[in-house]
Amino acid sequence: MSNVTFHLSKTKVTATGCICAASLIYMALFFHSTSFAQNLPMPEQDIQLLLQKLEERDAVIDDLNRRVKLLEGRQETQKSQQQAPSANAATPNNTQSPGQPSAAAGTVQQAQANDKSQDQAEKKSSPGEFAVDELAAERALDRSLVQTGALLLPFRQMELQPFFNYSRRENDFPSLVTNDLGQLIGVRTANVQRNEFDTGLFFRAGLPFESQLELRLPTRIVNQTNIIPQGATNVMDTSRTGAALGDISVGIAKTLLHEDGWLPDLVGRFTWDSASGKITDNNVLMGTGFNDFRVSMTALKRQDPLAFTSQFDYQTTLKKNDTERGDQYSFSLGASLAASPYTSLSLNLQQIWRQKTQIANFNVPGSGDPQSIMNFGLATRVSRQLFFIINGGIGLTDSSPDYVISVALPYRFAR
Repeated sequence: MSNVTFHLSKTKVTATGCICAASLIYMALFFHSTSFAQNLPMPEQDIQLLLQKLEERDAVIDDLNRRVKLLEGRQETQKSQQQAPSANAATPNNTQSPGQPSAAAGTVQQAQANDKSQDQAEKKSSPGEFAVDELAAERALDRSLVQTGALLLPFRQMELQPFFNYSRRENDFPSLVTNDLGQLIGVRTANVQRNEFDTGLFFRAGLPFESQLELRLPTRIVNQTNIIPQGATNVMDTSRTGAALGDISVGIAKTLLHEDGWLPDLVGRFTWDSASGKITDNNVLMGTGFNDFRVSMTALKRQDPLAFTSQFDYQTTLKKNDTERGDQYSFSLGASLAASPYTSLSLNLQQIWRQKTQIANFNVPGSGDPQSIMNFGLATRVSRQLFFIINGGIGLTDSSPDYVISVALPYRFAR
């Protein structure tokens, strides 16, 4: 029995020694191959790949740190909001001591405090920085889309929008000139310059069934200068100014389709421009005074922070005083971008085709020329109710305005 035990223990020792020897040989070979691999030069591509991976890792770490800070800020805000109602609810049997605000009042006060703290954070932020508000950019973009007609106001919300538009037109046309004896001596170029000012109020009101009432009350001032050649070298320069009430318009808009997959939001609109304005004032054509009926369809496709819009209009005009303005078709294509939490930028191309205007069944030359305008816009939030919008346009055809500038201040009434 002792011999068996001796042999077994000896076998164990021998096996253990073999394992140790094999381990030493493997470690020696591993360190030798590692030192040999370290002495080999590393390819340049591997170095660049390694640096790229390190940069990607650092970017991921920075993004995670930013998200952690954002989540911590949200948790602190939620805690502060939960503490206010809980403090008001601590009164037994929901009784209210004298001078103590109710739970509803506490909630309102807490919301006002959050608004003030948000405004203070915006003021304290350094230039180029702003407090993070996920819904602010969406609100700015939505309010910008309301101005373009791509979105409608919710039920019971109202907006009053003072506006100012200015457009500059300069048109040249050939004019026959004669001498003092009335003899034709040639053709010279006449020039007509127009400065058109439109100002007034635009009112929107959200109605039931996803519809909206629209009312426009404009006034119009036109300054026109005619430079007419006289004889071989002289010119006659006359300038007149006309002022009158513009065409008051009433419209109704309705959301017809909501975005679903590849289908866009679709808004239909019908507008009546009344003949409340004057056709001429002080011998200046005002461009108003006709009954116009306009039907339009506006499509909206969103890819936040981008929004793409397109609009098609058809307008027909009733005949007045032997003057019949031709039907008008227009198409526009644009895009809006939420550039910051409170500002959006827009770009729009508008194309207008018109039939010729007829006076006493005679066509007016140049009245049917197409117009094309490229518009650029900026919209930013002034306060929670007030918005500021400025747009500029450049005419791309001879019959288009040379340039257009418009400013609007829509004020949304709080519900």
